[in-house]
Formats: sequence, structure tokens, C-alpha cells
Amino acid sequence: MKRVMLLAIAAAGCGQEVKPTTGGDRTTSSDWQPLEIGWRWTYDVEGGGTCRRAVTGRESVGRFDCRVIEETMGDARARWWLRSDRDGLKLYRFAEGDARFDLEDPAIWFKFPAQRGSRWEYEQTHGTVELQCFAVYEADEVVRVPAGEFTCARVRTFAFCERTQVFEKADWYAKGIGLVRQTIKYYDGRAAALNLKAMGR
Repeated sequence: MKRVMLLAIAAAGCGQEVKPTTGGDRTTSSDWQPLEIGWRWTYDVEGGGTCRRAVTGRESVGRFDCRVIEETMGDARARWWLRSDRDGLKLYRFAEGDARFDLEDPAIWFKFPAQRGSRWEYEQTHGTVELQCFAVYEADEVVRVPAGEFTCARVRTFAFCERTQVFEKADWYAKGIGLVRQTIKYYDGRAAALNLKAMGR
């Protein structure tokens, strides 16, 4: 379960650096997390290792048209079925190895319209474990990672299981780039972090 929780908290594989796009107020969640097939990201894992993610295909989950993002980290493999609409970036299904989980209601990873201070909540099921998640768009922040320096939206999420906190994570999203940095702290004191190294199409 701990591995699934780590893998199921961020979506986003390696190529030329792409500068963030800029625009007015009419932005969508896809501006913050590209979902076109072919995008790929590479992340350095703090403590050693590499995480690779790529948008590999398009599949429906029920009546919803989703994009499939695949992750490899060492021998481990995970997949997410994501969709971006006017309400935000949403997770409809995720898988680790042969285990696959459909969510009764999608998990909103980034709520839209994007407004600092906005808060939302959702439930996310991991097998027989149901997590209650509370998220907030805390601030805009300049983040420096191996891929460069980016102005990001910082989203923090708190996850609870039966009123016991399971983890706290922070995601930094940059327009036109997607997930730039992610940190997570578990209830037992463990911690992990990803930092963007390269991206492209």
C-alpha cells in the first residue's frame, strides 16, 4: 500500500527543455499538466535513482476520455488514467503491476480555475483502504531543479485514513511543463522527493 500511495500522487518522462507558457486568465488544467501523447519527463529521486514518466496513450474509463501516463522507477511500473477539464486535473484509474483500481469518483489533483487559496477534497481508494484527501493551492513559488528554474503553483495535500494522517505531499506545477517537484512525508517518518531533470516530446 505504501508504494501505491507514493506512485499514485502525481502525474506527469526526456528531451529538450521547454520554457513555461504564459497566458491570461483563461487557463485550463492542461496548461499546467500537459497530457498530449508523446510528452515525457525524467525526475531525479532524492537519495538516488531515476523516475521516468510519459503520456503513452488514450483510453476511456467509463464514459470519460482519459490519457494514460506510465511511470518506471527501477523495476517498478505504474500507470495513471488522467483527464483535464474545466474543473481540474482528475485521476480516474491507476495501476501498479497487475493491480488496477478504478475510482468511483475522480480524484482532483489540481482544481480549476486555479486560484491561490482555493481548497478542495476528494476520496481515493487503494484496495480496501479509503483515503480522505484535503488539498489547497497554497502559493506561487520559484523552484530551481536540475531542469532549470520555474515559476510554479504549489499544491499541498493531506491524506487521512480513519482520521489518522497517512501522508502529506506538496506538488509544484509549472505552466507548459507539468509537475516540476514533489515531496512527500509519511506518517511513519519516511520521506521522498522528485525533482525534474529533463522533459520534452
